[in-house]
Amino acid sequence: MYVYKRTEPMLWTVGWEDSEGRWHSESDHDSSEEAAGRVAFLNGNSSDKAILNKLDTIIGLLGEIKSDKAQQFMVDLYKED
Repeated sequence: MYVYKRTEPMLWTVGWEDSEGRWHSESDHDSSEEAAGRVAFLNGNSSDKAILNKLDTIIGLLGEIKSDKAQQFMVDLYKED
Protein backbone atom coordinates (compact mmCIF):
# COMPACT_ATOMS: atom_id res chain seq x y z
CA MET A 1 0.00 0.00 0.00
CA TYR A 2 1.28 3.45 -0.92
CA VAL A 3 1.45 6.17 1.72
CA TYR A 4 2.97 9.63 1.95
CA LYS A 5 5.10 11.31 4.54
CA ARG A 6 6.60 14.72 5.06
CA THR A 7 10.29 14.36 4.25
CA GLU A 8 11.30 18.03 4.33
CA PRO A 9 9.59 21.24 5.51
CA MET A 10 7.78 21.72 2.18
CA LEU A 11 8.09 18.27 0.59
CA TRP A 12 5.86 15.21 0.83
CA THR A 13 7.13 11.90 -0.54
CA VAL A 14 4.89 9.10 -1.77
CA GLY A 15 6.14 5.57 -1.43
CA TRP A 16 5.82 2.27 0.37
CA GLU A 17 7.66 0.16 2.93
CA ASP A 18 8.69 -3.39 2.18
CA SER A 19 8.38 -6.26 4.65
CA GLU A 20 11.75 -5.36 6.15
CA GLY A 21 10.76 -1.75 6.79
CA ARG A 22 12.80 -0.23 3.95
CA TRP A 23 11.25 2.86 2.35
CA HIS A 24 10.80 2.96 -1.43
CA SER A 25 10.08 6.43 -2.83
CA GLU A 26 7.72 6.78 -5.78
CA SER A 27 7.33 10.56 -6.16
CA ASP A 28 7.74 13.92 -4.39
CA HIS A 29 5.11 16.64 -4.06
CA ASP A 30 4.94 20.27 -2.95
CA SER A 31 1.76 19.80 -0.91
CA SER A 32 0.09 17.14 1.17
CA GLU A 33 -2.99 17.45 -1.07
CA GLU A 34 -0.98 16.52 -4.16
CA ALA A 35 0.66 13.63 -2.31
CA ALA A 36 -2.70 12.40 -1.04
CA GLY A 37 -4.11 12.47 -4.56
CA ARG A 38 -1.17 10.46 -5.86
CA VAL A 39 -1.55 7.93 -3.03
CA ALA A 40 -5.26 7.57 -3.78
CA PHE A 41 -4.52 6.99 -7.45
CA LEU A 42 -1.76 4.45 -6.80
CA ASN A 43 -3.94 2.58 -4.32
CA GLY A 44 -6.69 2.18 -6.90
CA ASN A 45 -8.94 5.12 -6.08
CA SER A 46 -10.24 6.51 -9.33
CA SER A 47 -11.63 9.72 -7.87
CA ASP A 48 -12.23 12.57 -10.27
CA LYS A 49 -9.51 14.67 -8.63
CA ALA A 50 -6.88 11.94 -9.03
CA ILE A 51 -7.87 11.40 -12.65
CA LEU A 52 -7.80 15.13 -13.39
CA ASN A 53 -4.36 15.46 -11.78
CA LYS A 54 -3.06 12.65 -13.99
CA LEU A 55 -4.68 14.20 -17.05
CA ASP A 56 -3.04 17.56 -16.29
CA THR A 57 0.32 15.80 -16.11
CA ILE A 58 -0.24 14.02 -19.43
CA ILE A 59 -1.36 17.20 -21.19
CA GLY A 60 1.64 19.05 -19.76
CA LEU A 61 4.02 16.41 -21.06
CA LEU A 62 2.34 16.41 -24.44
CA GLY A 63 2.69 20.18 -24.54
CA GLU A 64 6.41 19.80 -24.00
CA ILE A 65 6.73 17.74 -27.16
CA LYS A 66 4.55 20.30 -28.94
CA SER A 67 2.28 17.76 -30.56
CA ASP A 68 -1.08 19.43 -31.25
CA LYS A 69 -2.60 16.22 -32.59
CA ALA A 70 -1.53 14.25 -29.53
CA GLN A 71 -2.89 16.93 -27.20
CA GLN A 72 -6.23 17.01 -29.02
CA PHE A 73 -6.40 13.21 -28.90
CA MET A 74 -6.02 13.22 -25.11
CA VAL A 75 -8.54 16.02 -24.66
CA ASP A 76 -11.05 14.19 -26.87
CA LEU A 77 -10.40 10.92 -25.07
CA TYR A 78 -11.27 12.39 -21.68
CA LYS A 79 -14.27 14.33 -23.02
CA GLU A 80 -15.98 11.02 -23.82
CA ASP A 81 -16.10 10.07 -20.14
